[in-house]
Amino acid sequence: LHCYLVYCFDLILCRHYLGCGCACQSCIRPHLYFWNVWPARYGNRRGRDCHSHRAMAVVIAGVCRMYDVRQGEFRLSICGEIYKEGLASIVMQSLYTLYIVGLNLILKQFTEDAVTVLGIYYKIQAFFFIPLMSLQQVILPIISFNYGAKLEKRVKDTLKYSVGISCAVMLVGMAVFLFIPDKLVGIFFHEQTVLAIGTRAFRTICCNFLPAGVAMMFVVYFQGIERRRASIFVTVLRQVLLLVPLAWVLHFFGLDYVWLTFPITEIIAAVCCIVLYRKPLWSK
Repeated sequence: LHCYLVYCFDLILCRHYLGCGCACQSCIRPHLYFWNVWPARYGNRRGRDCHSHRAMAVVIAGVCRMYDVRQGEFRLSICGEIYKEGLASIVMQSLYTLYIVGLNLILKQFTEDAVTVLGIYYKIQAFFFIPLMSLQQVILPIISFNYGAKLEKRVKDTLKYSVGISCAVMLVGMAVFLFIPDKLVGIFFHEQTVLAIGTRAFRTICCNFLPAGVAMMFVVYFQGIERRRASIFVTVLRQVLLLVPLAWVLHFFGLDYVWLTFPITEIIAAVCCIVLYRKPLWSK
């Protein structure tokens, strides 16, 4: 429903939906722990489920009030088309767990601290990648609409500005990881071994931020112009064909070389995106 509201440009109801979820997470849940309604040892899952249900109730009530859901009819063929359009996103989300497991198995051969550092990295990098994921949701309906209307300039302008915004966000993230990696790792751990591994790892991994931002925008661009194969190819290339196999090859040279997997993978993916982009927009 959230994605439906984004596509309908109903941003006010989207804001209420997200605000309700955040308010429940940040305000209500700590009080439940404090008054021992849900003990902390198993309250995370229950609290998260309860807050998700509250947010769902808010958005369903808003949709039913503002839109006549009784109109229209259910068509299985349309559902199939919807899933076909979103196949690249489904693949990307599904492969995330697989490549994380693969990287953890490779890093575990060196030390558990390396696995810890990888977990810390993914927690912190979310501050910079989540805005780009939100930007993906915004530009996809814009690109799709203008592509259907044969407005090539608007399609390419949308891609140009989205790549510019993503690069700006990634530059900030890259600077943070380059200049204060020890402070970032220190938020979670203070052991010297973790700090040493994390400092070197963060300064190496952050080189993937710029090409990753470019590739993320191109994946959505290919979805919007009905080039699903290109979008899925880039997604699979990043998360299956390159990331884990490269990490396995580089681990023979040492732990520091494993971190090079991230920038190498994203640079190759970004180059492939640019090559695929050169194809004419409405060519069959």
